[in-house]
Amino acid sequence: MPETRRPSPPPSTTQAMTSDGAGWRPHGHHVAFHSHPQGQLVYAAAGALAATTERGTWVAPANRVTWTPPGFAHSHRFYGRTNVRRSPSRSARATNSWRTRACSR
Repeated sequence: MPETRRPSPPPSTTQAMTSDGAGWRPHGHHVAFHSHPQGQLVYAAAGALAATTERGTWVAPANRVTWTPPGFAHSHRFYGRTNVRRSPSRSARATNSWRTRACSR
């Protein structure tokens, strides 16, 4: 057995994503400012994400979920290879303020 190890090859730059934008993102990937007609929960199952609005930046590691209100302009940046999950919400009880909350798997 050799005494030195070869580094693992980098992950593919073509990331498998679902039609709703969920899936793997490479480190440093940036999604430009945009908004959605409905609110959404965004969760990093692995890695971390930062969400930026005109009010500030929220960082969500793998144990946090972010809430984006409907029509709220925001951008995302991903840290580490990040597995993103999204869940749109049409709830009438949804709040109109940005949130980051703890969650469990």
